[in-house]
Order: sequence, then structure tokens, then C-alpha cells
Amino acid sequence: NIKSSISIDPKIFSNGKNSVFAKATDRFSQVSADTSITFDVDSTGPEFDSNSFEILRKGIAISAFPQAGINVDVAIKIIGNDLDLNSVKADFSSLNPAVKNAKASCSAVQNGASVCRWSIELKPGTAGAKIIIINASDTSGNRESVTFSKSLSIDDQGPVVVSLSTPSAI
Repeated sequence: NIKSSISIDPKIFSNGKNSVFAKATDRFSQVSADTSITFDVDSTGPEFDSNSFEILRKGIAISAFPQAGINVDVAIKIIGNDLDLNSVKADFSSLNPAVKNAKASCSAVQNGASVCRWSIELKPGTAGAKIIIINASDTSGNRESVTFSKSLSIDDQGPVVVSLSTPSAI
């Protein structure tokens, strides 16, 4: 009864269920019965739903900001049954130089998806394309990253009343 082991490069396995079969042959060319082991391979991280990325002010998507800055929520949906909810972080330094490694508040919603949010002050200083990087990992340690470009403009003018009227007789 001899124990032996072999090393197999994990890159040859595909994502999902895999099996390895083995048999032994002795010096007299006698062959053992097959034996096998089946296992799961998870080599892909969470998936970002890029269509769900939004910058929200009181629940309304915005693409402009005042010079003074405003409080906003940044939200994205991430898909992955095994998303590590504590791993989701973002670099919002283009939206506010003080927000470089912000941890998200994530909650599972449905069908393996989670919505992750950050409450930040939107204060980019200048208009134009802003680069946002979001990172997330699953419970197996697979890490994914996504980069968004969001165009923002400055809204430095308040509303203007064009006309004001009352009924002619009160």
C-alpha cells in the first residue's frame, strides 16, 4: 500500500465542475480500477452591471454639480452569489479628492445580485470626464475591477422665473 501524489496545473481546469481520474500500474503491469474525484473550480470574480452605475441626488440621477459641492449617493449593481459584501471599494478621487478608498454599503437584492452604495460629497472642482474605479472580490478571493468614465458639468446658475401672473379678479 503505497501513497503517491501528483501536481496538476490548475489552469487546465475549466470553471465549474471538474473530475480527475486515476489508476495505478505495478511492476507486473497489473492495473488497478479507476478512481476519481470531482470538484468545483471558481476562477471568476463578481460581475459589474455597468448599466446600473449612477450618481444620485435624493434618488434622482444627476450629471451636473454646483461649485460648492453636494451630497450624493453613488450606486452600482454587482452580480455574484458569492460576492464578499465587505470587499467592495471605490476610488472616487476624481469626484472628490478626499475619497480614495471608500468602502461600499452593499445589500443582496435578488438572483445573486447586490446593490452597493456610497454616500459622498460630489466636489470634483472642474467639469469634464471623471474616472471612477470600483473593486470587488468574491468569497473565493477572485478579484475584479471596473473603470467608469462619467461626464459631469457645472451647474452654477439657479432657476429663473420667466413669468408670474395672477387671475385678473380675486
